[in-house]
Amino acid sequence: MLTYRAHVYNLAMAVSGEATDLASALSQCEAALQVEPDNHVTLSAHLPSLRSQAAVLRAAIDAFYGALPPDIQDWVAQESRLLRHMRFIEHYLDRSHPGGCSRDPIDIVKLDLPAVIREFE
Repeated sequence: MLTYRAHVYNLAMAVSGEATDLASALSQCEAALQVEPDNHVTLSAHLPSLRSQAAVLRAAIDAFYGALPPDIQDWVAQESRLLRHMRFIEHYLDRSHPGGCSRDPIDIVKLDLPAVIREFE
């Protein structure tokens, strides 16, 4: 049982790390957009990397979610905002508007993961 719990916690830490990396990259993109005179070029330079980081975060969330027991998966799907925040990240990056999701990775780390872990425990 300890090994399973450790596995779930490790997956949660992976989600936290990937979300933190994405939040940092989004922040750097926003700073560059404020400094650069040609926003379109700056945004085009950042979007592929942001989308790639979002895909890595999605994979980490999917692995974490998949490792949870079915009752916790149901709770995450119905009560948690973890999956919703990930959908917002994908939505805004697909529409080339990274500023619209800059808070979502932070919410995943500060709010969603702790809530899921509390429910898991």
